Amino acid sequence: MPAALRVLLAYPEEYGLRSSQLTFPLPNLDSTLSVLSAMITPAVMILATSSLILTTTNRLVRIVDRVREMLPKFEKLVHAEAAG
Repeated sequence: MPAALRVLLAYPEEYGLRSSQLTFPLPNLDSTLSVLSAMITPAVMILATSSLILTTTNRLVRIVDRVREMLPKFEKLVHAEAAG
């Protein structure tokens, strides 16, 4: 806690405040839930986005592997048509 705040809390009368002015109200459930949802929403969105990116990347890798596997067959067909 900063030193200035400690002094203010210890001697509020010297600064023209009453000690009742230094009490803070407890947060209600609505404000607490809004803060929590504001904190959780970006994390959920980042998680969903990363999941979509991971799935797309895995599918792309499978496509590239399949094309590499089929490439020799396509080359044989091209050479057969060219010779034939």
